[in-house]
Amino acid sequence: MLRDGLSQWFSDRGRDWLRERWQRVACYDPAIPSTPPDLLPLGYLFPGAGHVYMRSAWNDPTPPGRFLGAGPQFAGHARDDEGHFLICKRGALVSRQGGQGPNDSDYYAGGSLIYNIVTIFDPNENFRRDKANENDGGLLRHVYESSGLPRERGRIVAFEHNPQYTYAAANLTQGYHSNKVREVTRQFSTCAENESSS
Repeated sequence: MLRDGLSQWFSDRGRDWLRERWQRVACYDPAIPSTPPDLLPLGYLFPGAGHVYMRSAWNDPTPPGRFLGAGPQFAGHARDDEGHFLICKRGALVSRQGGQGPNDSDYYAGGSLIYNIVTIFDPNENFRRDKANENDGGLLRHVYESSGLPRERGRIVAFEHNPQYTYAAANLTQGYHSNKVREVTRQFSTCAENESSS
């Protein structure tokens, strides 16, 4: 899934803070050299997971950090939130989600309204496990499904990082019901000069 130098570093060093061995084994690939976080470029794409990180420094929480997620579902209970983004500066400025609720009622695990993603309403759309959970116009809900994995839901289709800016674009079309949408994309960029995001 990851095949990345940071994943290998995580596997090598995980014994320092991980109690569960499977997390280290899942990242292990002896053919890939280990890369510690402080050697990563400040704009970084993990292609297998579909995660883009945009930082001013890896070891300083003062400047803002940003994240865009658009990748496949690899496990059951994975949140249906492809296309979400984060902006952090010594804590969350724009968060992935909010609110509280019982997981089994799907209020927050299966719905889309709490995520900062695109919602497209179709009054005729039906969701799996929609008891006490309204049609919110969001992504197809696979949160409790574990068969047919990995499942394509989103993909980073463009990424560029240089000293002036970091840019990423995601195709999220497969995350939505085909009856209500032909194409859904999201773009995210940062400018190094003034630390802005768009």
